[in-house]
Amino acid sequence: MWIDDSQIQDDLVLARELDEAARPASPCVTISREMRICRALWDHLASVSVRIPYARRIRFTNSKNRRNSSMLLDLVRSIVLLFQYQRERIEIGTMIEVQAEIQDFEKSQGDLSFVKW
Repeated sequence: MWIDDSQIQDDLVLARELDEAARPASPCVTISREMRICRALWDHLASVSVRIPYARRIRFTNSKNRRNSSMLLDLVRSIVLLFQYQRERIEIGTMIEVQAEIQDFEKSQGDLSFVKW
């Protein structure tokens, strides 16, 4: 997975975030079909803890950008959450834990064909 951490991209992201923060609220926002599907998915997902047992074995070519590791791990967690009902669920007190599999990491590397819209 390649993440653009160039100054140009940082400037574009900052400009977009500032524009969005300055924009007045609009009650007539059109919600895309994809967004409606995403919201429906979140309504059905349980709040679980995701453990990535192989996390310490993940290597980055460059650790300069501290956000990259968080983004990658969040992507793996998101994939696990989508498939949580197909996994063993471990009860730890009042919490439920689901473990990531190496296939979740592989899916996070760019092949999103498992997502069907």
